[in-house]
Amino acid sequence: MAPSQEGFESPSDLILLPSALCLLPSSIELDLIADVMAENPQGKSYNLDELFDKVNYEYFSASLAKPRLAWSRINTYRKLGHYESARDRVVISLTLDDTKIPEFVVEFILYHELLHKYHGTHWVQGRRMVHTKEFRASERQFKFYNEALEWLKKSSKPPIPFTAYPGKESGERNGR
Repeated sequence: MAPSQEGFESPSDLILLPSALCLLPSSIELDLIADVMAENPQGKSYNLDELFDKVNYEYFSASLAKPRLAWSRINTYRKLGHYESARDRVVISLTLDDTKIPEFVVEFILYHELLHKYHGTHWVQGRRMVHTKEFRASERQFKFYNEALEWLKKSSKPPIPFTAYPGKESGERNGR
């Protein structure tokens, strides 16, 4: 599927790219994000079970055990997905369940969150590290990596500054 340049309507909140997808939210935000749509992977436009099977086959040789998959109950614009290791659950923002969002963008966000399951958490000098060099190397293996980042950048309002791009090999004070 060819990448689309078409944006989508959203409040003036910005959409953060993968390194910032995993910022530790406030407890109120976490409660809202954890409030999922009855853990139903079928959305209006995309089925997370089908996307998982596709991503798992292509990037993990069909070896990754399927986590619980769910759409968030509300649209979010700052956090497009997260992986909850304690629940083995990936939650994807309802904002992405829209035909205006190219499938490769939804796959990329799902792939990023599945990488958290695959790579786990590492502790270095008392710091929780999740976006390690290995994680970033795996993330760059996504077939439409550059296109997905560019689409997210162009579709955000206001535009995402260059510094929001992934690439730092650290926990980036984000805990995920």
